[in-house]
Amino acid sequence: MSADFRALVVSLALAAVASPAAGQTGYTSPDITLTPPPGWSLTPAMGVSQTWDDNVTLKGPEDNPVSDVINVVNPRAELNFNGPRGQLGARYDGSFLLYRSSTTLDSYEQHGSIAAKRRLSKNTALFLSGGASVAPTTQLLQLTAVPYVRAGARTEDAKVGVESVFSKRLSIVADVHGQEVRFDDNAPFANLLLGGTSIGAGFGLRDRLTESMTFTADYDGQRADIGERHDIFLIQNATIGVERQLTRTTRIAGGVGLARLDAPSFGFSKTGPSYRFALSRDLRSSVIDVSFFRSFVPSWSFGGTSTNEDIRASVTRPLSQRMSVQAGAAYSRNEPLQLTGDRLLLHSWWTGASVGYAAARWLSIEGFYSGDFQHTSAQGQVNRTRVGIQIVTLKPVRIQ
Repeated sequence: MSADFRALVVSLALAAVASPAAGQTGYTSPDITLTPPPGWSLTPAMGVSQTWDDNVTLKGPEDNPVSDVINVVNPRAELNFNGPRGQLGARYDGSFLLYRSSTTLDSYEQHGSIAAKRRLSKNTALFLSGGASVAPTTQLLQLTAVPYVRAGARTEDAKVGVESVFSKRLSIVADVHGQEVRFDDNAPFANLLLGGTSIGAGFGLRDRLTESMTFTADYDGQRADIGERHDIFLIQNATIGVERQLTRTTRIAGGVGLARLDAPSFGFSKTGPSYRFALSRDLRSSVIDVSFFRSFVPSWSFGGTSTNEDIRASVTRPLSQRMSVQAGAAYSRNEPLQLTGDRLLLHSWWTGASVGYAAARWLSIEGFYSGDFQHTSAQGQVNRTRVGIQIVTLKPVRIQ
């Protein structure tokens, strides 16, 4: 861990200790399965699943990809606190991946996160969040602008900020954030996976113009330190826009602005457009969400940074009181910064769907499908399809 990132993590930890409890009403801890009751509560869970995977080695079609059946044991736990001035949510999620034939690939995936808010006054709240993940492949973490390869990946991130409401119309959010990404040493992929750290700050303003329209202004700046050569990239994205409630069931949001990239190590700078759009519509019991955005982002693989264009769509619909279906798709296009050589592009597609059945309050059964498809000019085509079934048991426990 770099000295800069370690200092940021220590600062966030000290802030958490100095501020009693966390959160405020309206905060949702990461991936909370059930609405936690007032006070402390613990929700242990255990999931088991069996998945057929048509490309466990993440190879291209010409390299004879290997298929296998994976048995997964998934222990999880969530700890929550709901108080009059604060909220806290912490989660651990681990997966033992046991392959039927390719036993040398047996591995353990881990994710942990914590998020909290503390109301300092009637109109001001402090918030912080952090997380860490370890996975045996880059594909499992879905890192931006990183090719799918079978190499271990580790991420750590942290954010701390303040929310303030100045009036019935005007509110702002300001934060500082950091991230570190590391990959296992693996000679075949040394030229693809760089890793590094980033530290930055963000600012958001919301001004409610009418009952149905809000003016928005957002800025985010990052300093990224990429690869063993510690190449420095300065990335800035700024947009202004509006959020509008078109009807009782339809909401849209959009913004336009500028994105700037500076690479002092190379004497290089670039300015381009930055924009975003989102649509959400409630159709009785169904929810449809669509979003699109373009910006500069740190790239933890070749290039060091990239132009990122991303479009996503999802739909959620209950089929009955106990059964529901979810489906989604996403596409991302990344163009890493290349000062010399051939132009590099990375295209990624994701699709997924699941049908869940709540057999009891403590037991759910889910069938799922996911498809991941990626093409890079440096690596070629990598496709991966998974189909499986999962059983999850959980039991919330009130802590007195």
